[in-house]
Amino acid sequence: MARYPWYTRVGDVLHRLTVVTLAGGSLYMLGGCFYTIVIRSRMNQEKLDQWIEEKKQLEAAKAVTPSSEH
Repeated sequence: MARYPWYTRVGDVLHRLTVVTLAGGSLYMLGGCFYTIVIRSRMNQEKLDQWIEEKKQLEAAKAVTPSSEH
């Protein structure tokens, strides 16, 4: 097996570190984005459910209260 010059081996190591860092960082960021999407989706669903419940309560209160039209 041929032995490569030191600068070729150093370049190879730096290239490998760069690729591993970019791939790992990308996976880390994708995981963070996915986590944020899931959490925000759940929060928005809870807010929507709460808003629907409040709207139903207001409509029920309007139905019970006599109107003040003349």
